[in-house]
Amino acid sequence: FQSWERPPDNNPDLNRKDLGPMQDAWKTIKGTANQSYYLIYSGGLGAETHYRDVKCLQVHSSGLNHTLKSANYTSKWYNTDSQEMKSKTEYVQAVKQKDYSIENIMHPGLPQREATSPSGTCYNLDLNFFCDSVFGCVIYHQECWRRPLLSSPEKYVLFENSFCYILRSLKDYQGFASCDFWLREDWLKQNVSIPKVQNEESEKNKESETPDKTITYLY
Repeated sequence: FQSWERPPDNNPDLNRKDLGPMQDAWKTIKGTANQSYYLIYSGGLGAETHYRDVKCLQVHSSGLNHTLKSANYTSKWYNTDSQEMKSKTEYVQAVKQKDYSIENIMHPGLPQREATSPSGTCYNLDLNFFCDSVFGCVIYHQECWRRPLLSSPEKYVLFENSFCYILRSLKDYQGFASCDFWLREDWLKQNVSIPKVQNEESEKNKESETPDKTITYLY
């Protein structure tokens, strides 16, 4: 990639000022207060770490503080290991990347009046990065590896509109990053077909010609 000349209209990181309104972290947080959003896809080294044993992950914000641009951020998911529904609530605040005109980062932790990102210059347009088919893209840059690292990763808003958004989860203390695609709940229900799968007991009843109405929905 060092010898690759990137076209001026092609920026893999997407974190650039001219995208402006499409990278508004506070608007993204407020959007999740109106409806839940579901994780549809995650890629990168951090996908396995952040979402191990996780299915049907949804997020919802509450308790909006318009002065601090912060909220309570609740995640709910099905844990495939324990076979139980789990939930977690943490504070999240919209903060600015260094030299950025708007708040484009969802920063975890207690809200502060002068909130800043500890890794706010990590993603700029001049970084060398390495990509392969197994691990995805890894960015090598000193500020991406600074301590202290957060227990929960910062989330850069790469793109958002009224029905979906894309976040890049920055490196956390476990050392991995991911890129996540989230979709609004009502749009998901209206436009995505959820297959109906009969359970094992239903299959047995079918073989014995005994009607059974139990249906399991797989996401």
